Amino acid sequence: MECPCQDPSDIARWVAGLGCPSGRRVLAIQPFGHTGFIERLPDWQALAEGADVVAIADLAPDAAGPLPGVGVALLVEKLHGRVLHVPCPALLPRTVAAEARPGDQVLFVGHPGMADARSLFEDELVRLERAPEVVVVYGGVSAEREVSLHSGREVYAALVRRGYRTRMMDVSQVVHSGGDLSDLLGTRRPDVAFLACHGSQAEDGCLQGFFEVLGIPYTGSGVLASALAMDKAQTKRVLAEHGLPVPTGVHLRRGDPLPEPFGKAIVKPNAQGSTIGLSFASDWSEVPRALDHAFRYDESVLLEEWVVGTEVSVPVLGDRVLPVVEIVPASGRYDFASKYQPEATLEIVPARLTPEQTALAQSYALRAHQALGCRGATRTDMIVSADRIVVLEVNNLPGMTSTSLLPNSARAAGIGFDELVCWIVEEARTRHAQGKVQAGA
Repeated sequence: MECPCQDPSDIARWVAGLGCPSGRRVLAIQPFGHTGFIERLPDWQALAEGADVVAIADLAPDAAGPLPGVGVALLVEKLHGRVLHVPCPALLPRTVAAEARPGDQVLFVGHPGMADARSLFEDELVRLERAPEVVVVYGGVSAEREVSLHSGREVYAALVRRGYRTRMMDVSQVVHSGGDLSDLLGTRRPDVAFLACHGSQAEDGCLQGFFEVLGIPYTGSGVLASALAMDKAQTKRVLAEHGLPVPTGVHLRRGDPLPEPFGKAIVKPNAQGSTIGLSFASDWSEVPRALDHAFRYDESVLLEEWVVGTEVSVPVLGDRVLPVVEIVPASGRYDFASKYQPEATLEIVPARLTPEQTALAQSYALRAHQALGCRGATRTDMIVSADRIVVLEVNNLPGMTSTSLLPNSARAAGIGFDELVCWIVEEARTRHAQGKVQAGA
């Protein structure tokens, strides 16, 4: 691809004389500063209209600084066809490299610094030719850090077995110890981040937002869906609005009065993992102590009816529902120890349900996945009783350890652990690529 860097004074010659019979004209622009931009706007528009694809970065700064009402949005709004607005100029080279096709003629014009952008574009083209690299993000700062360490190690081993270029990174540890994040920047960045962290600041949109800012594709749901799924009270509200049955109960903050007693109850933090801080209150007199325990982990908690029945979990991969997993804890209660200690819980796949119950549970899982706007792999927990199925919550970053429910269900569907890991990675890469196309359409 040819990549000359031209001054706006050459606009007329470029529009009239540059032919590109074998490909498209792809134009990357970072206009000069705010001073005089309005006067030059017709020239920029004429140049852009001679291209098949236009990528426009925000104005290069000048002594005048930002001026009210002066910005590249004025140019973007005047153009038709494929226009990519790239507010951050540093992202212009990678945006154009992802867009360009063999045979295209690519020009970088505008601010003198665009010569450096052209060089970085060429580096990005080289990067696109290499084998994809995955960074496994594990650890984190939540109460589920230890579990996240195990998930990360097992995912990493699977990716190595499948031939991926991969490395591990405990991002939270690096950030809080003043470490080096340069491997996440520029052409050194990975092609996708496999999020193997669990709990707060991992499943709740925080980690997802971090990688959104970096412009790195990541596995699992986006920021909003992750935040909704992690907030159990909001999850219940959304699911109920979509006609899904949820437990009755109340959302309490510190100092709130207790509701009238309603019998046996379950108390859990509102925004933690499914079993972190969970307590079972067989009698209402046990509720205050259970609340104190839950408030160790969160500023708000859920006090819900204790629905008696068979606990099940139903994973979803994209639009495919996997077999229902029946959870049978040896203690009779599926708490943190039962969930994570080996042999503490029997997992039966497929669950011992009637065909009608199985079909209903699977339909609920897919509807919950879609109602929250989730992507990739999720796992919806439910209680199946004789006369109803109640949806408890949706896990948007399911565990990936040897005792995790998602891998066990996938195996029953004929999907091995390594294949599952690869599916999650490739789904994230495909989704990111499709999102770019839609955003620029």
